[in-house]
Order: sequence, then C-alpha cells, then structure tokens
Amino acid sequence: MKKKILSLLGLVLFFTFLFIPPVLSYTPAILYFRDIIPVQKSIESLTFTLPLVGVEKISFICDSPIEQSTGKIIPEQRITFSYQQQTVFSNQPLSLNTVLNTEAMTEKEISFLINIEFNPSDPPGEYEGKIYAVCQNSTGDSRRIPLMLKIKILPWIKLKSATPNPSLVINRLASFTETDLQPMEPVIIMIASNSSWLLYMNVRKEANSTTLFVPIEISVANSSKHESFREIFLPNDGYKMVAAGPPTVIGDGSGNNRYWTELALNASIPDCINYPSGNHAFNLYFSGRIAH
Repeated sequence: MKKKILSLLGLVLFFTFLFIPPVLSYTPAILYFRDIIPVQKSIESLTFTLPLVGVEKISFICDSPIEQSTGKIIPEQRITFSYQQQTVFSNQPLSLNTVLNTEAMTEKEISFLINIEFNPSDPPGEYEGKIYAVCQNSTGDSRRIPLMLKIKILPWIKLKSATPNPSLVINRLASFTETDLQPMEPVIIMIASNSSWLLYMNVRKEANSTTLFVPIEISVANSSKHESFREIFLPNDGYKMVAAGPPTVIGDGSGNNRYWTELALNASIPDCINYPSGNHAFNLYFSGRIAH
C-alpha cells in the first residue's frame, strides 16, 4: 500500500510540473520608469529587449504596480506592450514576424516597448509590479521570462491666477463706523497638485518705494477642500503660510473642476485711520510647496 501511495504522488508531481510553463532561472530584468512627473495625462514608453529563439508568439502577463507604503496602484489596464506595429494589453499575444523559429539559430535580442498611461492624479511614490513574458513556439510549448516593473512618480504643484495681472485693491469701508479698509473683490489663486500642498505668500515693496510699512491682514476663506488661514503681513516680512490642502486632481484631470482648486484671497488694513491717506502699492508673491 505504501508503494502505491508513493507512486501516485510521483505521478501527480510529474504531470503538475509538465503542464506549467517553465520560468527561466535568472535574475529578472528591471523595467524602470524613473522620475515621472504627471502634470497632465500622458503615455510614457520604455524600450526593453528579450533573448529569444524559436518563438512565434509572445504575451506579457502583468499585475497592477502597487506603492507598498500607501497601497495605491496603477491599474494594469493602463499598461500595454508593443512590438513593431502591434500594441496589446496584458495577456494578449504579439506575433513575432522576425525569423526566430529555426532551432539552429542562436538567441537574438528582440526589442519591445512597454507603455504606461499616467494621470495627473497618480499619487507620488515608488510602485512595483511583476511581469511574465510568456513565449510560445510553433509546437505550442511555452516558457516564461520574469521581469520586474518599477515606477517612481514625483510630487508636483502648479500655481496660477484666475485672471492675468491681478490686482487686489483695498479701498472700501463697510460703513462709516468701520476702521478696517476692505478690498473691492478678492483675488482668485488657482492651485493644482497630486500631493498634499502648502501655499505661502510674501508682501514686498520696491526698494526705492516710499510706501509705508502698512500691516495687511491676509485671509483665505474656508471650504471643504482646504484649510483657512488669517495672518498679518508687513512688507518684506518673509513668506508665511496662508493655505493648505489635499491633492486637487481627480482622475485624468479633464475640466478645471477636476484639476484646479480655487482659493479666494482677501486682504484688509486694520485700523486704517492710523495711517496717512494716499495710494500705496505692494507686490504679492506666492510659493506653492509640497507638504511632507
């Protein structure tokens, strides 16, 4: 009875290994997309080669690259493979029209492309995934070549004003009893980022300006997308943070409301009666930074 069990076990193992395409035993080549900055939807491609002989068709099986620290992924549906004029998704065959199926031939390096579609909403990080190149010969036998996919996405941030050359005019008193000078209307600052961000501002006066050092209170209204701040600025007092928020881009970023976050910047001069009347001009400078 013991001999029959051992024979049966050996038979099962034999058939199991027989029908699994063998994986070549060498260190997988690394396909590395480094320093990707996906400010807009784009497709990045990388050339790689495989040593092949006797191969008529090849397909690539890949999983979704994952960022281990956050669990974020780049869906495998955004990854394709190209050979000459053919482009396919994962687990779809490419026909090799080069003469590769003569057994007497030595291995030949064949070039392929891996293409990845990146969205501006892709979070920064280092992603990794596995790829298997499944090579099939004329008799239907196949073997697998392992590959490693690595992707490094960098954080990015963009700033712009809603209108060209905006100016913040502070010249209105809400009532005769008010002492704070208010703006006619706010300035709209637009910010876009694939990461949590910080917005800093600096008030400066020109070096030869006779403008007084008038304190200016800057505020950003609260919303569901960013935190609100209120700070007193003196000219040339350095940068101060005036707003912060989460990533702004949704999906492929199509449409302003899926790409930008608008910040309404208001300013006032507290106790304006303490300063001489007249026109005073200041320059406002903004700096967008990635929150670490």
